[in-house]
Amino acid sequence: MVIFQPDVSLTLLINLVEQKFNLADGTQIIPDLFKYASYPVTALIDLFWEKYNRQLCTGSVIDPCTIEVVSMLEHTLNYAHTGNAAVLCKKLMDCSWLSLGLLADGFPALSDAFIALGALSMEQLVVRSDSWPVDSQVCHPLMLSKRSQQLTYGKAHYEVSPVTFLLHKMTTCSKCTK
Repeated sequence: MVIFQPDVSLTLLINLVEQKFNLADGTQIIPDLFKYASYPVTALIDLFWEKYNRQLCTGSVIDPCTIEVVSMLEHTLNYAHTGNAAVLCKKLMDCSWLSLGLLADGFPALSDAFIALGALSMEQLVVRSDSWPVDSQVCHPLMLSKRSQQLTYGKAHYEVSPVTFLLHKMTTCSKCTK
C-alpha cells in the first residue's frame, strides 16, 4: 500500500496514476470505462436518432416530449463523463428516475411513465406524453432544454416552445380530449 505524504509532488502522483491506468499497448482504461459504463444511454440516444433522423431531414415537427427525453439522456451522458451533478435537472430528471438512480448508486434508472419499457425491449420507442410532469407554479410542462433553446435560437423561440408543448399535450392527452 502506498501512502502519500503532503510533500509528494503532483507530477509524481500524476505519473503513478497514469502508469496504473495505462495498458502495455498504450491504450488507456479510463476512456473505455466511460464508454462501457454509459453504453445503455448512448444506445438509447442512437435509437432515437435512427427513428427521428428522417423526420428531422424532411422538416417534420417532432413531439416535444421526445425532444425532452433525448435532452434528459444527453444530460445523463454528460454526468457520466463529468461526474458533475450540476448538469442534472433534478426537477424533471427525478420524475423520470434518471437523476435519482445516478445520484443513489451511479447508474441511471428510467421510469416506465416516460418511455414504454415493454416497447423498448423490442427496440421500439414509445414516449408517453400523457403523464408528462407540469410545474405547478407556472402551469408549464417541465422542460430540460430551456437554456439550450434560449442560447441557440433566442428567448423568443423558447417562449413559443412551452405553448407548443401544452397544445401538443392537450391534443394528444386522452384526459384532455374527453
